[in-house]
Amino acid sequence: RNSPIIILKTDHESRLKNIYEEYVLPADFSSLSYSLQRIAKKLGGDRYKEVSEELKSAFEKPKSLDHHAGWITALLRYYYDPFYERDIKKNAHQMIFSGTALEISEFINERLTKEN
Repeated sequence: RNSPIIILKTDHESRLKNIYEEYVLPADFSSLSYSLQRIAKKLGGDRYKEVSEELKSAFEKPKSLDHHAGWITALLRYYYDPFYERDIKKNAHQMIFSGTALEISEFINERLTKEN
């Protein structure tokens, strides 16, 4: 894959909110638990147990971001962020820009203006 890469930078709270709304709200415990089991080996036993217990605890309470923030944060820290960091380093030569949504929009608009 040789396509240019643009990295979207967002703060932790925005990431939590997006993940909660996109994946947690429409899901139930068993579907998220199953998805977690599928990455258990990559998480490692202790981390899998930690996230699994936090997930179970969150679903025993009324659905809210506050109740789910712990296990989402742990998954980001232990699984997704390291994966993204490795991928970014591996493909750094293809990265053409990194910034917030607004900065990316401005970058793309500038490039389109220059091309026309």
